[in-house]
Amino acid sequence: MNYKSAILADKGKIQPFFSVGFTGNFPVVGTTDGHLYRFLGRKLDVAVKAHSSTVYCIHGTNEGLCTGSRDGVVKLWSQSLECKIAIDVQMLGSLNSSVKSVFWDNELGKVLIGTAGNEIWEVGSSDGSNLHLDGPLEQGHFDNELWGLSINPSRPHFATVGDDKTLRVWDLFEHKVIKMTGLEMMSRACCYSPDGTMIAVGFGSPVKKSQKQFDGKWMIMSDNDFSILYEARDSQKWITEMKWSPGGERLAVGAWDNKIYLYDVDMQDRSKVSWKSCRALTKD
Repeated sequence: MNYKSAILADKGKIQPFFSVGFTGNFPVVGTTDGHLYRFLGRKLDVAVKAHSSTVYCIHGTNEGLCTGSRDGVVKLWSQSLECKIAIDVQMLGSLNSSVKSVFWDNELGKVLIGTAGNEIWEVGSSDGSNLHLDGPLEQGHFDNELWGLSINPSRPHFATVGDDKTLRVWDLFEHKVIKMTGLEMMSRACCYSPDGTMIAVGFGSPVKKSQKQFDGKWMIMSDNDFSILYEARDSQKWITEMKWSPGGERLAVGAWDNKIYLYDVDMQDRSKVSWKSCRALTKD
């Protein structure tokens, strides 16, 4: 494979280029500063200001191009690089709307959009409307690691928490999020109560990203509406594990300070949750 360097002259500038597509035989390159560069052979022919930030992805069809950008906008272009429609992914409900991949099926009139929020959206190419009114076509956690997972003992559901500051409840068989809530900070531990009505969530992570990150804090939430039933913070280190006793009368919380904190829980009156004791663990 041989190559020849492109000639930008005074129409463009050398910068990181993240994407490329074709309108017919003419290559179109997406730039870091949000432009589309269309080339005639080696020479830059046209520079179009397409987005306000990096153009991460381009998909070409016989009708034109589809572009996605860090600015959270997807645009459809004609062969002559005239914008036909702009789709604001954040308005669809994306948690992190930076667009990482696009696919335009011009025959079916659909566009698939992949985001940094680990979502896949399917929208109509004529008006940008969401083809799945309940949210994205597929979604999952994002932003570093996912540690916390717990199976609901009474329903075919499971809960997950992660560094993206969300608690999600999934359908075990449909593999889809059925409900979700935002958390105040990163979480790496969660556990359902034995009757499946409550979820314990522990907060913190090895890396502190905010002054509002209180490692060691934990809370008990209702599985029904995510209302907070109890919260405490007896450790200064991030929570790594949580487990309920079989009868639900005690909750064990493990933290990075090498301690297990044991709490008494009144299953009849859930407002009565009290710290009982803790003991230090050793490496032995």
